[in-house]
Amino acid sequence: MSTLMFSSQGVHYEGGVRGSIIAIYVAGAGQIRAFPDLQGSNAKEISERYGSGGKKTLWRMERGQVVAYGVLPVELAERRESVSVYLPEQILPSTCTIFYFVFGNSWLVHGVKIINDDGQVEWGVSRLAISGKNAADVVVNALSEKMLDAGEDNYCIAVTQNDQTLSELKEKLQPFDQEAIRLESLKPVRTEPPIYKHQNHGLVMIIIALLAFMVVITSGGWWLIQTMELNEKQKQVEQIRRLINQIQLNERIGYIRNPKVILARMDKSLVQAPSTILNAGAQLGAKFGKLEEVVFEPESGQSSSGNYAAPVSSANKPAKLVRMDIRLSQIENEFLIDQENLAKALLEEQPWVRDIKSYNKSQRDAGARLEVVMRIE
Repeated sequence: MSTLMFSSQGVHYEGGVRGSIIAIYVAGAGQIRAFPDLQGSNAKEISERYGSGGKKTLWRMERGQVVAYGVLPVELAERRESVSVYLPEQILPSTCTIFYFVFGNSWLVHGVKIINDDGQVEWGVSRLAISGKNAADVVVNALSEKMLDAGEDNYCIAVTQNDQTLSELKEKLQPFDQEAIRLESLKPVRTEPPIYKHQNHGLVMIIIALLAFMVVITSGGWWLIQTMELNEKQKQVEQIRRLINQIQLNERIGYIRNPKVILARMDKSLVQAPSTILNAGAQLGAKFGKLEEVVFEPESGQSSSGNYAAPVSSANKPAKLVRMDIRLSQIENEFLIDQENLAKALLEEQPWVRDIKSYNKSQRDAGARLEVVMRIE
């Protein structure tokens, strides 16, 4: 716990210890104002009446009325540590009538208990700069002068953050039958609330940061779970699409139970008449555009139009395939991608068609030509 002393002019002394702060406020006589008509504890109303200018007002209830002592410096209001502000007399023993507080090597705060004409207790408190002087000698001289008045007073002498002065005072006060103590040993009276207090702002910020971190972690976890569920749904959709495609394919070509039977059937010889072959080629070419001429190459190598072409055959067995030349005066689909898609569809739907190629024999050809390989035997 750190001890601090300040006035309306700012902070004059602060101990180097970290942690919560016990601040001693030394008010000037002209700063203290009483408001008998303010019975409540509305801090905003009290600040407006006192004229704090937006700053925190230092006040407490005394004898049924609000007594304001001054305003809190901005530098203390913005401290993250817990700050409790007390008047010097609030931390004194109830029997004490005169006190001397030494703050380090620089300041001496002196107070005297006074009974006014109305029989009310008041305190006269002053602040004295003792920098460059021997603090122990200053206290002893003031004490000796006060004791010459032969009054029945009880003294309280306390020192903070100055072990040398404390040791000297203990030795020099022995003839006066007085004792010096550490200021930190004086505790506020429980019945005396501070004239200002705020809790540790750092703790609040840590709590807020933890809550924000928990929100981020929760949001991240929720996003991760939702992403995983979305990926799983997308996989299920893709599986359903593949199943639908398979069903559609089965509807088009039937459900193949034994692929070997189908392959054996495709290898079986087919016997077709030339007219049937020409008709099949014409129907195939008509799907690509306006048909002009169809020529195929039989076994003899003599084409149906009188032109010679080499037969498609093997060295070990008779030819089973025939190549057809289909000429189109006008092609319906000008885009190659459309032609390719149509050719692929025809290859799937007509198993006797083995190959389809598009070409032009010369630049003088206005239309297009197809080369189709078909199985006929």
